[in-house]
Amino acid sequence: MTGNMAKGITSSGLGVTNFVARYNLNNGLENSDYAYIVISNGDIVSNVEISINGHIFNESMEIGKPSMILLNDVMPKSEYKDGVSVDFRYFDINNNELKNDEEY
Repeated sequence: MTGNMAKGITSSGLGVTNFVARYNLNNGLENSDYAYIVISNGDIVSNVEISINGHIFNESMEIGKPSMILLNDVMPKSEYKDGVSVDFRYFDINNNELKNDEEY
């Protein structure tokens, strides 16, 4: 994966990192594919809601050990023509939303 763009680095106090990465660059950047990656240290995040251009994906993460979510090929390339809008929301084991700016 080259030509990657980071969408957020480490979420403050949550032990989670998220990225948007481009891959399959053989036919140029405008024809590349997107992958959405979330890596957790396993401390408190048990569920992640990923909104990609308004489409919502809910994924679980393991508590107690590092884990990763990889979403790719989730939308047709035609939906990316005007760009990508991505938002990540994190939840604990009781489904309470965790805020990035809170201390844990």
